[in-house]
Amino acid sequence: MRSPRGSRLFLLLGLVGLLAACAAPPAAEEIALRQRLLRIEGEGPTPELAKSLAGREAGRHALVLLRAPPGRADAAALGDAGVVLLYHVKGTLWVAALAADTDFADPAVRARLRWAGELRPEDRLSPQLAPELLPKWARDKDGRLLVAVEVYPDVNRDEAATLLARHGELLAAWDVPAAWTLRTTADGVAALARADFVKSIEPAPPPFLPLLLFARRDIGAHSVQQIDIGRPAARYAGFSGAGVQAAVWDDGIDRNHPDLGPRLLIDEFAGGRHGTRVAGILGGSGGRSEACDGTAFRWRGVAPEVELLSYVGGRFRPQPDRYQDAVARGLDVSNHSYLMSANGLYDLMARRVDALVEASQLTGALGPRPGRPMVWAAGNNGFRSEYSQVEGYFSAEAPAKNAIAVGARYSSILPGAEPLLTDSSLGPTLDGRLKPELVAPGALITTTQLGSSCYTPFGVAGTSFSAPMVTGTLALVLQAYAETFRLDLDRLPPPPALLKAVLVQSAADMVRDPALTYSPAFPNPDTGAFVDYHAGPDWATGYGTLDAAAAVALVRSRFIQVGRLDERAEVREYRLVVPAGLPRLKVTLAWDDPPFEAVEAPQTDPRLVNDLELRLVGPDDRLHRPLVLPPLTPAAQLGEPDPILPDDIRPAAPGEDHRNNLEQVVVEAPAAGNWRIRVFLAPESPGLLLEGQAFGLAASRPILP
Repeated sequence: MRSPRGSRLFLLLGLVGLLAACAAPPAAEEIALRQRLLRIEGEGPTPELAKSLAGREAGRHALVLLRAPPGRADAAALGDAGVVLLYHVKGTLWVAALAADTDFADPAVRARLRWAGELRPEDRLSPQLAPELLPKWARDKDGRLLVAVEVYPDVNRDEAATLLARHGELLAAWDVPAAWTLRTTADGVAALARADFVKSIEPAPPPFLPLLLFARRDIGAHSVQQIDIGRPAARYAGFSGAGVQAAVWDDGIDRNHPDLGPRLLIDEFAGGRHGTRVAGILGGSGGRSEACDGTAFRWRGVAPEVELLSYVGGRFRPQPDRYQDAVARGLDVSNHSYLMSANGLYDLMARRVDALVEASQLTGALGPRPGRPMVWAAGNNGFRSEYSQVEGYFSAEAPAKNAIAVGARYSSILPGAEPLLTDSSLGPTLDGRLKPELVAPGALITTTQLGSSCYTPFGVAGTSFSAPMVTGTLALVLQAYAETFRLDLDRLPPPPALLKAVLVQSAADMVRDPALTYSPAFPNPDTGAFVDYHAGPDWATGYGTLDAAAAVALVRSRFIQVGRLDERAEVREYRLVVPAGLPRLKVTLAWDDPPFEAVEAPQTDPRLVNDLELRLVGPDDRLHRPLVLPPLTPAAQLGEPDPILPDDIRPAAPGEDHRNNLEQVVVEAPAAGNWRIRVFLAPESPGLLLEGQAFGLAASRPILP
């Protein structure tokens, strides 16, 4: 037994040791950024940062390492002390705006902030600005560079424009995020990279590059429409897109084509070949079919009574003023069958798309409005690259989190053929997310033709033409949603994430049978083998092929729910009553995540801001997790083959998903009884710092409170 004196001595020595441990400097830490390895040593500001702040009237932007993930109270306390958190980079590393008189010895700061250091020019520069990686469209004829320059959100826009104009010619302003396209020199880029108000510099977005490579019946739209052709004009007993406005960003729609012209609400250009074809698939009336040697209304689109808005793509699409104009005119959904992001990079354009879909600041004639769903072609790089340096896996060129990326397949009217269009781009994104989310028919499609009142003679192919299949289906779903819930789409539209959940929940899974010989089929450039797609989500077909009939039926059955998380520790629960004999229980969660702002982070880092989690809890209290695909490794350099073997392409299995803003749980032969859906924020997520996160749910049974 230890004596009382010995116990006191032991306690004293332990206390001394504890104080010594607390006083010991923290261990050095290394964090990989996009273009450098950041080494963090010691505490407080680095000498370089302290020197740069000394004597300044204005503060500066810097990297800060926090002691723990911050809550709203932490952010407010730091802000009061002159450290305004702007966005999360990784772990507890953030970018912050520091006041010139920030007192790092302030207890509120010391308790929360471990370290602060300078942002360097290489943190602002995209690797794609290197001469060997610079896209050809980012260099002007006279040798000057075309770049997109983004400034920090706390910078005055007018002052930023004046400062930028000193280093080049301002070509266009972006609204979301705050950025400009600039024509400048290499010296101008170098000078801007040293400027504190500049957040990022990257190559200008590509010019309009269209993705070119019996479908209506194949996706079930024919049964949804319920056309009556026994009258002079077609009548639809079902859904036809009536009352829905769909915008087509492309090279223009032929206003003279009888199938399209009467429903063009806005038309920026008399017509382009690609846009006319896209619009015909989305919403052509088919009225000229019989006169063009077909049966009556044979070649109508998916939503033949939708109203169309035609906007020309251009280099700076979707242009701020034109997108705002579309919103004011009642925009419900938009189609984008062109290149979003060269090489699949999560760049300024991808962040802008995420912002527009998620944005609550958009306004229309009825005041503030939420974002609208955007449908994008996934790209045609599956077998060989169309515009970029990537092909095979990691070749999806619509990487925005909140957009719906669509791959292409052949129609089922071709038995024995390879269902997947060989050129359809494959996922994952560079940070490991699932893209495309689904596929749709994109080959051998007859549609409207520019300069003719008839149709394409040989059919068209490519993800450009699978995307409007999905956009047209969303028009049908939106019409069904408005009628089912008796809502005005302009006043109370469904959030884009809910519509994505509906499409994914209702998609028909595609599984490639390796025992069958398909023709044509070409080996994948990465694996040297045919592309496999297994049960559940996969990198080739996403969650499966579009099923318009099932999507509309899901909405009509009201098997959907919209929810919201407002606090980090909050858990939302819903009930499902499962009858005996149900073969499969499936629930899909989607949310429109804020843009990932950390341009300093490597492209392979997760892009999630609010990492929501989905769980199903059975009657026996067993937890069921979402399906997750085994990760793949991208090439170290763009343009090189990805180091992927055929055996790396394996089926999805239940697990933890910390990369996608889309999750799905599937339970085969579920037990009868009461099931629970749980939605909550992952403990390590940096999200919900400033505001809550809405989400959409879709299920195979009614979702009850």
